[in-house]
Amino acid sequence: MMKELVTLTKVQNLLDNYLIKKLPQLEQQLLSGNLLEFERTLKNSTDQLYNGISDLLLKSCSKALIKKLKQEGKASNLKRLRERKLSVQIGTGYVIKVDSA
Repeated sequence: MMKELVTLTKVQNLLDNYLIKKLPQLEQQLLSGNLLEFERTLKNSTDQLYNGISDLLLKSCSKALIKKLKQEGKASNLKRLRERKLSVQIGTGYVIKVDSA
């Protein structure tokens, strides 16, 4: 339960930093008729939010995934599971380095 609370707090911080704090700027861009800058700012903000949440969840879930893979490996008589760093490129092009150890 505590881990979920920490993760939720971190996601809320990301939401606040990348989107909520940008709302006045977005509103001003619209009111001034600058639709192109509004779209660019909103796209950049949502991409940063996407990257941040993806980074957070991939890293926090990796250890649980490794544990599950080890259990499945033992059940399948796998002799060894090699752990190494993994780079995951997500939809925005952002690359996340995830430790499996």
